[in-house]
Amino acid sequence: MTLTQKEWNKLYAYARIINGDEDEAKDLVQNFLLFLLENEDKYPKDSINNSWCFKTMKNIFLLEIQKNNRQFRKNFYEDYFHLNQQNELTTIDEINEMKEEDLEKQEKLNTISETYDELKTYDKQLYFLHFIKGMSQRKIAKETDIQLIQIHYRVKKIKDKIKDNFNNKQNGKEKN
Repeated sequence: MTLTQKEWNKLYAYARIINGDEDEAKDLVQNFLLFLLENEDKYPKDSINNSWCFKTMKNIFLLEIQKNNRQFRKNFYEDYFHLNQQNELTTIDEINEMKEEDLEKQEKLNTISETYDELKTYDKQLYFLHFIKGMSQRKIAKETDIQLIQIHYRVKKIKDKIKDNFNNKQNGKEKN
């Protein structure tokens, strides 16, 4: 299959619209072209000129996000499980030996993981994209066609919920 510069530019421009990042757009075009090469017997060679290719690129992009989200969940739950095992194995003597800052970090991680478990699916996905993947709120808004103000509001609510849960835990410990 031969690809002209004009066709490549067209695919690249569309990939930039989908994800907003130059390097990721090039990767997306490359993944799409690899898909075409692997399946060239199923799809016509002139498929680059069809709207089908744009739908396919978008689907490849969405599958990559889902794959990253699954990997994040897997890593998150493995870390969470490991953290819970550490909590169960920690004795009173070991707790006394831990530095105060280590305890606070561990409490914050526990609070974040517990709060994450309480979030709705939409907020979990937003948390993943913004805090784990490091995407800006503006980029998330562009990719999802959700208004920036709504993204900003939900991120603020997630942060407030984490802070409130941590403060509630701290206040509960002071009373005991």
